[in-house]
Amino acid sequence: MEKGLSMSFGLGLLFCTAAKSVMTEAGGYRLANDKISVTVSEAGKLDSVENRLAGDTYRFNADTFLLETDQGVFSNATSQPSKVTAGKDRMAFSYAFSPGISVDLVYTLSNDNGFFRRTLSLSNATPLRLKNLVLGATAFARPAAEVVHYVTFIAAPTVEFIRHDKGGLFTGIENPYFKADVSEQGVALGFELTLNGGKVAPLRWDDPSHSAVFDLTDLVKYGGENSVTLFLKRMASNHFMGPYLIYPEEGSTDKLLPGPGAADLRVVYKQSLVPALPPRYRKNAGPKVIEAKMMENVTLREAAELRVTLDLPPEKIKRVMFFESGFGWMGQHGLGYNKKAQCWTARVTPGPRAAIQENDFIYVWTEGTDGLRSDYYPVNVGWDFTAARKAKVVAGAIEAEFLKVQSKSRSKVEPQDMAPYGNHWSGGSQMVWWGGLEQGDSMVLEIPLEKAGVYALAMHLSKAEDYGIFSVRLDDGPETEAMDFFHSKLQPPTIITLKPMTLAKGKHSLRITCHGKNPKSSNSLIGIDCLEFKETTR
Repeated sequence: MEKGLSMSFGLGLLFCTAAKSVMTEAGGYRLANDKISVTVSEAGKLDSVENRLAGDTYRFNADTFLLETDQGVFSNATSQPSKVTAGKDRMAFSYAFSPGISVDLVYTLSNDNGFFRRTLSLSNATPLRLKNLVLGATAFARPAAEVVHYVTFIAAPTVEFIRHDKGGLFTGIENPYFKADVSEQGVALGFELTLNGGKVAPLRWDDPSHSAVFDLTDLVKYGGENSVTLFLKRMASNHFMGPYLIYPEEGSTDKLLPGPGAADLRVVYKQSLVPALPPRYRKNAGPKVIEAKMMENVTLREAAELRVTLDLPPEKIKRVMFFESGFGWMGQHGLGYNKKAQCWTARVTPGPRAAIQENDFIYVWTEGTDGLRSDYYPVNVGWDFTAARKAKVVAGAIEAEFLKVQSKSRSKVEPQDMAPYGNHWSGGSQMVWWGGLEQGDSMVLEIPLEKAGVYALAMHLSKAEDYGIFSVRLDDGPETEAMDFFHSKLQPPTIITLKPMTLAKGKHSLRITCHGKNPKSSNSLIGIDCLEFKETTR
């Protein structure tokens, strides 16, 4: 790394006003506005975040950054800043490490924002190899009610949601695919294109489509491989540079030359590369959403029913959909027609995306058989984060997710939260063994038994679209036949009972063997809810 590195990460309130910086009585620093108050120690470590909209404060026991390099490890875990600069809406902590290496940790909070940003900048006078970077290792003073992993753009895992009883926090690293230091007025980027090392010119900017057009004719190696290089330079504030494609052959071109020709014989595109789509919207036409409403609140554990009434009969409707966020492609779900209720219905579950709603609304839309669509219809969900449902418990059962794994041939064994899928699993969770299991893979679980006797082991096992085929064997008893746990959709646990055996008090071994999967299944998982030793006679 020849020069400095700058990366950003931050925390934001779920409820996304003049900001100011002050010294605290304890000797630290505080940034605050009407929505959020951030307290930072003299060492630059995050002490607390006050959610003023929800009336709650989130405190932290530890908070450190760490940079592991070929010249040593640099962290504020044991180092104090050499300089602290506190401004109106900004606090900067400067750390001087080995000669020529310094780190700036900067907190900023704007006047009307419900979030603050931390930026870590590394400056090095000589070349430095960065081995590992921890932007923030933060420990909560009290456990969160729930932590939800949120996958952002381009599947970059940069955001986590931390829920408490009175609101919560978003936190994460800004996506590295986008330059994040932008103002509300725009971003200054740009690009320059070269083909096979030659600069492409001239560039023609098309304002209606906000796209740049290049003529590549004289630079193309006809019949050979071509190399395209895109160099960021500068761009107007209202323009966005996305992916680009080069089409070697298109039916919509006027003429595709076998080799470079005269200047007046360029490849000319007569029409769009992508055929025009049929109209989706037409004034005073298409289906309409007459009413859409939630029948009850969605809680952390309970789904709720969404009902939608349209102006057209079901035979004239192609589909009815709702999505969970302001982005139309995020969390799309379909509704089915309920003949009894004479409307379209769906269950809104507290799943990963629903659990971290940016606002209180979902959006319903419908498409008719003629291809025309309705406007988006907002529905207030009525999230209830305080209500908690008592999970179903099978009396006397051994919860599989707490069992000890004596051995396994491969892959992962871990608990799975089943609450979003209904109150069908004992304790609200199950054990799942997953990760590319193949024929012959096996796992051995250790099962405790408190009293000797004759028992039949009852296993509560789930079925789903990605489950495999398995057999089981208790101790030296007979092995069951291979059982197929595939189903087109997730099913509540079914009970498989083994043949009675005389068992001693103490620990017993349950071997589970994979026999591949159903051709219709997308994977070879197994889900074990709980186990019961049922005392019986032979």
